[in-house]
Amino acid sequence: MAYHALQQDDKLQVKVTELRTYDTFQDMYKDIPFKEFDCEGWTLKEMVI
Repeated sequence: MAYHALQQDDKLQVKVTELRTYDTFQDMYKDIPFKEFDCEGWTLKEMVI
């Protein structure tokens, strides 16, 4: 999979499919797989520091 770094004047169109709320980042990271943040293999401690 190739990634392109966005430049300041680039546009990104997205579609929001669901909104979730969390009390803490830790709660969010426990609910959403790290691979969806492109952080597969990271620990929870690395994610919340």
